[in-house]
Amino acid sequence: MDLFVLFHGQSRCDLIECKGPSRPIIVEHATTPELEKSLHQLARYRDAFKNRTLRDSRLHLYTENQPRLVLIGDAKRQKPTPDVAKQAELLREALQGNPLWNRDYDSELLIVMTWDMLVKRAKDAPQVGDVTLV
Repeated sequence: MDLFVLFHGQSRCDLIECKGPSRPIIVEHATTPELEKSLHQLARYRDAFKNRTLRDSRLHLYTENQPRLVLIGDAKRQKPTPDVAKQAELLREALQGNPLWNRDYDSELLIVMTWDMLVKRAKDAPQVGDVTLV
């Protein structure tokens, strides 16, 4: 797990795994085995968190809700790079078509995106005060 985010006062937390360009979750017009491996890795973290078997004392927190799993991965660079809408479609199809992940994905307990999708969201986000997210 690369990041652990606890939303203070809301009994909600996210377990976040980030994958770089050496382990893309999308290539050409398909997802890669790395997507499945990363999701299983996140599920193991969630299970350890829920069963309190993690050895890190910072993670022994009580939350009423199941942790949300977030995976941010890379799309293999090619020419042209698939646009973010195509990347989102590939991920949606892969997750909704998989009985292990479709329920969590549909209930928004599993969020999977590429770095390209994350950048686009930040660019499209409304301004906060005088600061623009880029």
